[in-house]
Amino acid sequence: LDAAYNYACTLHSEAKETTSCPSHLSTLSFEPSTTVGPLALMIDAIKWYKKAAEMGHAQASYNLGLCYATGEGVEKNIKKAAVWYMKAAKKGHMSAQYNLALCYDMQKQHEEAARWYTRSAAQGHKRANQNLSIMYQQSVVSSVYKCVSFHRAESIHIASSSLRAATSISNTSN
Repeated sequence: LDAAYNYACTLHSEAKETTSCPSHLSTLSFEPSTTVGPLALMIDAIKWYKKAAEMGHAQASYNLGLCYATGEGVEKNIKKAAVWYMKAAKKGHMSAQYNLALCYDMQKQHEEAARWYTRSAAQGHKRANQNLSIMYQQSVVSSVYKCVSFHRAESIHIASSSLRAATSISNTSN
């Protein structure tokens, strides 16, 4: 699982270092690559990200989502990006939750966007919290998410304050 992901990351990095892939030429292909250079590396990276993602690797799913969202190594496709973000988001991946919320927001599915922004914000994603605030100010979501978000944020604040206090006490007693 991690080996497939790590190999994909290596290929992805090599592709970026060589030169950028022209997105209009890139496709997802699992056939042996006949091209050389960064395009071939990206195609192979996508293949290995997909293998790792299909085995449940959250970061690989997230990376596939990014590739589809940006058109890096594959044809740009926000719906496919959302599918891969969802897989990672369900495993608790904070950035995938945020990006999934963005996908829903772009489709004007504000309640679903708020649900995923809330989950991401609860883990400390600042932009998710900012986007939730904007949604409340514009009254595009119900107050249920506002209450949930506030209570989660308050719980996180209390927990982090307690942790800082405990760490401070621990450090002063050493």
